[in-house]
Amino acid sequence: MKSQVKDNYQITVATFDKHAKQYQDKYLEFAQYTQTYDCLLSYLTEHSRLLDISCGPGGISRYLVAKEPKLTVFGIDLAPQMISLAKQNVPSGHFELMDCRHLHKLIDRNMPPFDLIACGFALPYLSQTDLVAFFAHLRALIAPQGIVYLSTMEGEDSRSGLQTGSTGDSVYVHYHQYYFIEQQLAANGFQIRDVKRQLFPAAEGTTATTDLFILAQAGA
Repeated sequence: MKSQVKDNYQITVATFDKHAKQYQDKYLEFAQYTQTYDCLLSYLTEHSRLLDISCGPGGISRYLVAKEPKLTVFGIDLAPQMISLAKQNVPSGHFELMDCRHLHKLIDRNMPPFDLIACGFALPYLSQTDLVAFFAHLRALIAPQGIVYLSTMEGEDSRSGLQTGSTGDSVYVHYHQYYFIEQQLAANGFQIRDVKRQLFPAAEGTTATTDLFILAQAGA
């Protein structure tokens, strides 16, 4: 089972790496997503430090830096091509190849705490077991009263599995329910500040999904 899980992660990363440019072209300025970043603006100052987890081509960082150019950005992703694009899109940021399941490596580096942590659609590629450790790591990395932005695809775990697109490439998608994420956040001292849902239209031959957006704040 462990080897199969590892294979699924490798398949997913390889697909995102292969189609990084196409992903950027579709989602870098995708209004349905960028409008959800506005909830972070009231927490943004020129002294803010942002951790952009699974940053992709840097869409969230790019949007926030446009609002606050002095924002300090540290982004990670496991797809080399995504990191390359993020560096181009956010020249002032620092981006590294890193698995978001290995956030303990950032903790071990004794990095200053982050005021904002953004994780745009990485959760669908993490299992429930992964998420238990993931949220504990977030708590260790965030500053007191810091803000976390999360987005994922909401649904029963029974829907999880490999999905193959029109190109023939696959990703393994994990669906998560709101109550599970809420429980994990609460267990790690976060309080939910805002929740939004958007219906994502289905492509031909697929089922429509519900995108879930959560804003949470760490305790003092």
